[in-house]
Amino acid sequence: MLFLLIAICLSIGLASCLRSALTPEGQIIFSGFNGVGVVAAFVAFAAVGFLFGFTVAACTLLSLFIYELGQMLARRSLGVKQAELRLLPLPFLSRTKVPHLGDDPLGDCYVALMGAGLSLAPLALAFTASQLLVPYNHELATLALTFAVTCGAVNFIMLLPFVPLDGGHCVRVFAYSFWPAIGPAITCFMIAVFASASLKDGSVAFMVLAAIGLQSLLPRRFKVQRPLAPNDALTVLAAYSFTLAAHFCGGWWLIQTLI
Repeated sequence: MLFLLIAICLSIGLASCLRSALTPEGQIIFSGFNGVGVVAAFVAFAAVGFLFGFTVAACTLLSLFIYELGQMLARRSLGVKQAELRLLPLPFLSRTKVPHLGDDPLGDCYVALMGAGLSLAPLALAFTASQLLVPYNHELATLALTFAVTCGAVNFIMLLPFVPLDGGHCVRVFAYSFWPAIGPAITCFMIAVFASASLKDGSVAFMVLAAIGLQSLLPRRFKVQRPLAPNDALTVLAAYSFTLAAHFCGGWWLIQTLI
């Protein structure tokens, strides 16, 4: 029942944050719902299915769609009239150019974190369902648990402090507000952790994550336009840390299989 209470509180909080997005005004631009997007989704589905099974693959695609839905709703709540909803969070599927870092770094962080934030409610609900359904339907309970841990693992990866992942953008924003050099330092630390784990256990997944971290150290064309106010920077740091920790705990079972 604790998970159910958490899920209800999260749902009420998210509905309050996103209520301004649920208006008929504006336009939703669908990206990736075409041949290229379908092929990319199929390749992703096949790759994850080969490694973890097709149930996990389906849960992964659903988790990514919820993540994209959260970011689209966040943009609409900020007044963006043409908010994009992608089939997958892949840059080449975008039909509009939406910079992560611009003149409104606080709004950019809000959008970057809302994908994972919206995912917290279904994650908690799925964990609740997995417990409540055990006496009645073991298969549905297992499916709910699979979705919960997959959702947690997917969102944890999306929040890693590596650019172009959204976690990398958030880290650069609040690091720029306190101590700009700490952003690359955090990235280097995480690269070292993943590289060490890969060498120790022979994990291909950790090797891939380390490679993503290395490319995020390359010079980028964008930069933070201005630092956040101290209170705003602390709010972003707290929201990022809480969301990252929550999804790490939720996806720990699946994350362990990557080690």
